[in-house]
Amino acid sequence: MNSIKIIFSIFNHPLNKYNRFNALIRFIKWQIFSKFYNYPVLLPFSDTSSYLCWKGLTGVTGNWYFGLMEMEEMSFASHFLKLDDVFYDIGANVGAYSLLTSQHVGCRVFCFEPHPTTFQHLLRNINIQKKQGLITAFNFGLGSEKSIVNFTTNLDTVNHVSLNSNDLTITVEINILDNLNLPMPSLIKIDVEGFEYNVLQGAFSTLENLNLKAIIIELNGSGNQFGINDKDIDIFLRSFNFEPYTYDPFKRQLIKLNTYLNHNTIYIRDIEYCQNRVNNSLPLKLSNGYIL
Repeated sequence: MNSIKIIFSIFNHPLNKYNRFNALIRFIKWQIFSKFYNYPVLLPFSDTSSYLCWKGLTGVTGNWYFGLMEMEEMSFASHFLKLDDVFYDIGANVGAYSLLTSQHVGCRVFCFEPHPTTFQHLLRNINIQKKQGLITAFNFGLGSEKSIVNFTTNLDTVNHVSLNSNDLTITVEINILDNLNLPMPSLIKIDVEGFEYNVLQGAFSTLENLNLKAIIIELNGSGNQFGINDKDIDIFLRSFNFEPYTYDPFKRQLIKLNTYLNHNTIYIRDIEYCQNRVNNSLPLKLSNGYIL
């Protein structure tokens, strides 16, 4: 995303609506600072969490510009999860969801990031948190079978399992979620650049467990490279009684959708339970001063 598009996005983002000038100043300061300073900088995320950032680390810079990079989904996770819950962050990257939820809510988080360099960045972010013991990180991916796969290594937040021999790749380990014997989650986030269906195929027991109430999943057509259509994933999730929703964090309202969105979609299994939870959650104060 070039600077003009970023500025346009910053100006029009709902979390910057009442403070656009300061949001633009934050962007300009970061652009100048990161150009001349090549070391990680500690930035506030919420009033309970922070993260390390540096030039080119697009997995978290959006949180500095907007408050929340993925507003609906990240606010839903923060409002939905409670102290005794377990959250799976599958495709954690450098840990934005894991840091925000564990530190704000105090829930246990199990996060999965297969790329070794990104995983080291994730560990660094975990180690600077006050409640770092709440996060357990795994340096492997998840899929339908235990295997070794080629994985792109030069695409930052969109590194993915690769079937293209022309891609610059490394090999990473793939495990099966159901075989890990982890505590059952209340919420799962899956953002694995087209490999979502494979992850779900290794998670039948997890999906059948009624403790799991919601799934945040990226559906943007990237599964086509593996022969999987987003509709296949939608049908699969509906077979476990999950239905697509979006979330209005300002009204604390879950809104039923007829179909999935062309990005992240929140799938809910027990709408009354989930709506009651978000209605009665603690406020989330972001680094830009906005309170949700």
